[in-house]
Amino acid sequence: MSANTCRLCGAKEPNTTYSGPIRAGGADSGTVDGFSIRGCAACGVEFLDPFPEDTEAYYTGKEYWEDHHGPVNVAKLYAKHGPEQRRWFYEVSGEMLRNQRVVDFGCGAGIFLDMAKGLAAETIGVDLAEHFREHLEANGHKFLRGSDSLAENSVDVVVSFDTLEHVPDPLAFLQEIRRVLKPGGRAFVGLPNQDDFLKTFVPDYIPFFYHLSHLYYFSTRALQFAFEQAGFADIHIGNVHKYDITNMLVWARDRKGIGTPGSDVFDRYTEDTWRGNLERQGIASHLYAVVRK
Repeated sequence: MSANTCRLCGAKEPNTTYSGPIRAGGADSGTVDGFSIRGCAACGVEFLDPFPEDTEAYYTGKEYWEDHHGPVNVAKLYAKHGPEQRRWFYEVSGEMLRNQRVVDFGCGAGIFLDMAKGLAAETIGVDLAEHFREHLEANGHKFLRGSDSLAENSVDVVVSFDTLEHVPDPLAFLQEIRRVLKPGGRAFVGLPNQDDFLKTFVPDYIPFFYHLSHLYYFSTRALQFAFEQAGFADIHIGNVHKYDITNMLVWARDRKGIGTPGSDVFDRYTEDTWRGNLERQGIASHLYAVVRK
């Protein structure tokens, strides 16, 4: 598809919203040049230009995981991503998963599924990468390399976190989620927010925010459009902020983030109030959609 056509809605002549270095991989990977970000006025999405080729091969092997996390090590992944997955689990709530058939699209090491398995009737991980299969199956989950074998109208709950921005065809991805969901079934989808406040607060954050493996950048409007085009009608989109105040201050001071390090200065009330303010304004780090078939 030409860069002069929106990759999501097909509108002509998207604008160049950013041109400059973007992040190459993990937090310490440095930047690469030769890319720009195009933005569509019609649907609100942004996308990477030029588009990388053969993304399936990139995600099928270990290259993606090693680029972003170093040598594949499940224990280290749990330490790094466990807090984020616990936040998503909190947002979904256990009652939504109780006695349900739950499928995680883009499951990775299965951290969310491990939290869900004591509640769900069945837990299934879908991912292109095979190297977590043994770990997932040893933990009592079913692993699928792709969702083709899931029957239509067979799944109660689909979750997918920090995945939609990586897929080359978001509409096909969301349509597949809808295909496997039972009538009345729910999907919970989380992904980075195009309107993240830190892009304005610390301009040096922008080359870190834009990312070689993030093919799309969704605003609330763009995500609403994508779900509607995929056939969903019952759509609720909010914000989740995954990082603490100290991360913001370190970015402002050092022009480099450190995730969620915690602080003895800011208590739980302060953190919750601050995050709630960002989420209420729609400028938090992540979008969070709850949709029903």
